[in-house]
Amino acid sequence: MFSRALLSLFCLAFFGLISCSDDDYIPSSVELLALDVNDLSPGSASTSDGELEGKAAKKGSKSSRLIAKSMDDNWDSYSPGGETACAGGGKFSFFVNRGTVDKVIIDFLGGGACWDAVSCQAKGMVFKDSINGLDIPNAGIYDRNNPNNPFKDWTHVVIPYCTGDIHWGSNDQKYTFKDKLSGRKKSFVIKHRGAVNASAVLDWVKDHYKNPDNLMVAGCSAGAYGSIYWAPHVQRIFPNTPVHQFADSGAGVITEDFSKAIKQRWRPDIYAPRWIASLNPQVMDWGHISLNDLYMGVASQYPGAHFAQYSTKFDFIQSAFYARMNGGDMSPWSELMLAQFRELEVNLSNFSSYVSAGSGHCVLDKNEFYTKATNQVRLSRWLADFADDKRVESVECTGCDENKLQDLSRDLAEFFKS
Repeated sequence: MFSRALLSLFCLAFFGLISCSDDDYIPSSVELLALDVNDLSPGSASTSDGELEGKAAKKGSKSSRLIAKSMDDNWDSYSPGGETACAGGGKFSFFVNRGTVDKVIIDFLGGGACWDAVSCQAKGMVFKDSINGLDIPNAGIYDRNNPNNPFKDWTHVVIPYCTGDIHWGSNDQKYTFKDKLSGRKKSFVIKHRGAVNASAVLDWVKDHYKNPDNLMVAGCSAGAYGSIYWAPHVQRIFPNTPVHQFADSGAGVITEDFSKAIKQRWRPDIYAPRWIASLNPQVMDWGHISLNDLYMGVASQYPGAHFAQYSTKFDFIQSAFYARMNGGDMSPWSELMLAQFRELEVNLSNFSSYVSAGSGHCVLDKNEFYTKATNQVRLSRWLADFADDKRVESVECTGCDENKLQDLSRDLAEFFKS
């Protein structure tokens, strides 16, 4: 079991002086002392149900060259406009690096989540509310100079994450908390428009790539959830192209209370794949949906598509978010994650998983993507075969429990150093 001391230290740093067991709507006095109401996200009151549905940006938005020191000249920036927006009300843009073959990877970036008054005001390490300072890495699958990169010649479409809703939201939500210093209630608005933004990007992809030879829908962390949510939309847009969905470090171990909260505050049912019977909001209550429900529905609807998940066995980010949801206990996370993977493997012939040792979080954006091997199966080769329509067997590390506390200490140090 992870030690309570390590959990407390992690939560203190990760949630910006927020206890992992705090009440959803009443921040601690320490938080309130650090909270300047003038810094809270601007906006209006919560939208009515479905107000944003169908309001994604118009097609044909003008492109402009991205100016950012962290990116090379091969990345182009597109700002769709319309109803697209980041959580704080700023402009949303996405980025494209054109390849030399007729293959496309649609990549959902990660970066935490925000679902209550505490997490939504704790910007920075918990979530980002704008794309200012976005840094697309040049390692892992982003390194086009690495001959072992399965996607070095593909067109790479990157969907930034600035809405706190794992790319599922279409609701401007008002959050209220009680100021313990004054005793008064205060509120702010978060624009949970991740689904609106993603829909606009897919409109652009649809207009520019009529019948690609291959499609990968991928994402890390929060982007992993975006990848499975949007995979059926991509397959529906391109019915004649094989779609491969790969979720990096987003296993979906959540509590039922969390599911209820995100339905109310993010409104993921608005852009749900209604043509899949089991996922139609008229049939499935999205306040009780699990990520496995989503995988089961999508993978069963599209047996010719391919689905996969990756995780370390003791992922400290996913464990910490689970602890935040359940009141502070991160120890059950690993076994719950493995149980979910096994359930999908038993019920779906087109799903595979790769579980490696350690407690690190995300691998697609790291050079470790090329060196990581589990049971003599190299991850980069495994994913290359997966993207090439080859059958890949699930991989799970053996004897990888012994050093989990050492791994956690190491991975935490690497996380905060970066």
